[in-house]
Amino acid sequence: MSWLDHAASVTVHPFTRQAGSDEVVIGPTPAGRFLSLPLEAVALLDELALGKTVSEARSWYESRYGEEPDIEGLLEHLSAYGVVSLPGAAPQAAPSVTPAATRPTYHLTFISERVARFFFGRVAVALYGAVILAGVVALVTHPGLLPTWRALFIPEHITATSLLVMFLSLSTLALHELAHLVAARSRGVSCRLGFGNRLWTLVAETDMTGVWALPRSQRFLPILAGPIYDAVCASLVLLVLLASQKGLISLSGWMLRIGTILLFIHGMRLLWQCYFYVRTDFYYALTTFWDCKDLMQDTEDFLRNQLARLRGRSGPVDQSHIPQRERRVIARYSAVWLAGRMLAFGLVFFVQVPLIIHYLPLILRAIAAGLQGGLYAFLDSLFVITVWLVTATLGLTLWIRELRTPARRPTR
Repeated sequence: MSWLDHAASVTVHPFTRQAGSDEVVIGPTPAGRFLSLPLEAVALLDELALGKTVSEARSWYESRYGEEPDIEGLLEHLSAYGVVSLPGAAPQAAPSVTPAATRPTYHLTFISERVARFFFGRVAVALYGAVILAGVVALVTHPGLLPTWRALFIPEHITATSLLVMFLSLSTLALHELAHLVAARSRGVSCRLGFGNRLWTLVAETDMTGVWALPRSQRFLPILAGPIYDAVCASLVLLVLLASQKGLISLSGWMLRIGTILLFIHGMRLLWQCYFYVRTDFYYALTTFWDCKDLMQDTEDFLRNQLARLRGRSGPVDQSHIPQRERRVIARYSAVWLAGRMLAFGLVFFVQVPLIIHYLPLILRAIAAGLQGGLYAFLDSLFVITVWLVTATLGLTLWIRELRTPARRPTR
C-alpha cells in the first residue's frame, strides 16, 4: 500500500500559470524554475488545492477524463521542485532531482520597474523603431558604409587594435545583456547575469527564466531587447558615418575608425543571432512564437531521422509522441537550422579566415624574430596570440564540459 492510500490531503503551494496551446507553464519553484505540465495535470492540482483528498481528486479526474491518472508519479515529481508538500512518507519515494535550497540571487534589482519602463515603454520602443528604420534606409541608399573584415586589420598596431576591439566588444556586450535585464524589469521580472558558451564561443548571458511567468505576448520584448539595442546602436553609427561622408559633421581618422569597428561589432552580433543551430535570442523568440518546448533538440532529432532515411535506415529517434502541430513546426525550422549553419560557415570563411590569414604571418614572424625584430613588435604579437589562446581555450573547455554533461530532456 503506497503513501497515497493513507493521504488525507496534499498541500499545493501557490504558483503562477501561463497557458500554452496544449500545456501550462507553472512556477516559480523555490529554486526559481518553471515547469511545463499538461492541462489535465494542472486541473488535478487545482482540485487538490481546493482541499480535496487524493482519492477524491483521483475520482474527479476519472469522471472528467475517463482514465486513471498517475497521481503518485505526478505529485512525487512536483514535490521534488517544492510545488507540493506530501505526507511524511513521501520523501523516501521522491526522485533524485533536487533543486537548490534557496532562490537564485538576482542582479541589479535596484532598477525599478518605473525606471525600466522609461527605457522600454511604448514611446521608447517606437523611438527605437524609428532609429532602426532610418539606419536601414541609410544602409540601403549607401551600402558602401557597411564595413568588412578589413575594419579590424591594422597591422602597425596589432595589440592596440586587439585591445580596442576587445574593449568595445565587451562594453557593448555588457550593454546588450543589460538591455535584456532592463526590459525584463519593465515587466516585473528579475534576472541574473553570467557567462556561458555557445558551442566553443565564450558569451555573456542573462538568465531570464522569470519571463515564463508572463503572458506569451509580453515575453518578446525582454527576449529581443539585446538585438534591439544592437540594431539601434548600429543605426546610430550608420547615421553618424553618413553625416560625416556628406560633410555635415567632421570626424577625425580615429573617430571614423572606432565608428567603423563599432558598426562591424554590432552587425556581427546581429548576424550571430541568426545562428539558428544554437540557442540565440532569435531562437528563443521563435520558440516563444511557435510555443514549442524543446525545438532545438527536436529539430536535431528530426534531421538525424531524415539523414537515416536517406541512407535507407529507420530513424534513430521516435518522435511520434510529439504533437502534430509541433512536428509541422520542427519540419519548417529544420530549414532555418540549416540556413543558420550555412551563415556561420560563410562568416568563418569570409571574416575570420581572412583576418587569420592576414594577421597570423605577421604575428609568427614577429615572435620568430624575437627581440631582434624590435621589442614593441615582439610584445605586440606575443600579447595578441596569448589573448587568442586564452579565450579559445576557455570557450573550448566550456563546450567540452557541456558535451560530457548528459542532456536533460523536458517531459511532455
